[in-house]
Amino acid sequence: MDKQKHKQKIIAEYLLGGTSTRKLAIKYGYGHVTISRWVMAHERYVDKKGLRFSKAVMEPDGPLPTDIHELQEALRISRLKVELLEAMIDISDEQFGTDIRKSWHQAVMRVEQSSGVSLSLLCLLSGHSRQAYYKRRFQAERKPIKEEVIVQQVLKHRQLQPRMGGRKLYLSTKGFIRQHDMKLGRDAFFRVLGKYNLLNKRRRHKVRTTNADHWMKKHPNLIKDKVPVASDQLWVSDITYLELTHGHAF
Repeated sequence: MDKQKHKQKIIAEYLLGGTSTRKLAIKYGYGHVTISRWVMAHERYVDKKGLRFSKAVMEPDGPLPTDIHELQEALRISRLKVELLEAMIDISDEQFGTDIRKSWHQAVMRVEQSSGVSLSLLCLLSGHSRQAYYKRRFQAERKPIKEEVIVQQVLKHRQLQPRMGGRKLYLSTKGFIRQHDMKLGRDAFFRVLGKYNLLNKRRRHKVRTTNADHWMKKHPNLIKDKVPVASDQLWVSDITYLELTHGHAF
């Protein structure tokens, strides 16, 4: 076996999980740093080529078949299941405005913790590198802290001006956000305000022109049930007044 095939065999064995680079180094006589570099180079190559695996790894429902036709039929059914799941995800994204595929790092984390499969293999199946996984995980862990810092800054401004709107708050805290090396646009800032119930409700001003809640005589509505069927059967008038300095003008 030449060196290239030997190298591919070691990378494949590492990606299958259940071992480490140090164990492989002892088994095959290479340095564990060298094997780590091989694996990282392989992941960079996969990420650079844009390889994306849309077919998920399906667990068999029963004993594995031995006949070639049974294997082909099982593979066809597994692919149909994956296509069905992909279609369900697309429909959910279209109807509810979600983007489920953005949570790929959460799925990788859950499967790794539950099944113990190699992280490199899971990242490879999801079509992302280990570096992208750790970056998304770091961002997800940092997000609540960033939101808490922004909320505290917003509350400081609201103590001085309780009715300050979202746009003015964003402009007021923009320097603070940049000073702390946080990236947050206007829309994301509004989402944070909405999440913590910090958006001001608009006051709707409606002018009230009639006040019937008084102690004086209220005349009945004489045309409540009357429906005119010809002209000059119903006349309606109103009184308008102007408030002057020394009284009213009707």
